[in-house]
Amino acid sequence: ERFDGLIEDMEEHVGVDIKRESLVLYRQTRARLQQFIRAKHNASDLTFSQLTEDFVKQFEQFATGEVGLKQSTCYNMVILVKKVCKLAYREGAADSLLFDNVHVDKGDRRLPKALDRDALDKLKALCFDGWEADLETARDVFLFACYT
Repeated sequence: ERFDGLIEDMEEHVGVDIKRESLVLYRQTRARLQQFIRAKHNASDLTFSQLTEDFVKQFEQFATGEVGLKQSTCYNMVILVKKVCKLAYREGAADSLLFDNVHVDKGDRRLPKALDRDALDKLKALCFDGWEADLETARDVFLFACYT
């Protein structure tokens, strides 16, 4: 229930201090959290007193293993779960600050996109018709930039 309240609060902030795309992550996290609670706890919702320190690790395993999400996506979801728990603690709905010391791996950062040797060789071997001289020049300038 508290997560739904957070989403409602965030809807009021769209365009002010959060983007609409960020709100989508809140909703997706809520849906995955509910899916996890139903699958692992056979309930539609849990109280804060029912949450254990192991809850986040189990959610992480569920999200990355069973659902197939990337570790970085799971990390972002766990951050939101921790945010909800922190808000609940401040409001007095939780007796203790849950998951404050729980750390989740961010996952691999996206690797920079770069051409490998094979891609450069394919580009070098690419032939254009004579009337596409501009494309040949653009290709040659690009290849020159790659090699320098």
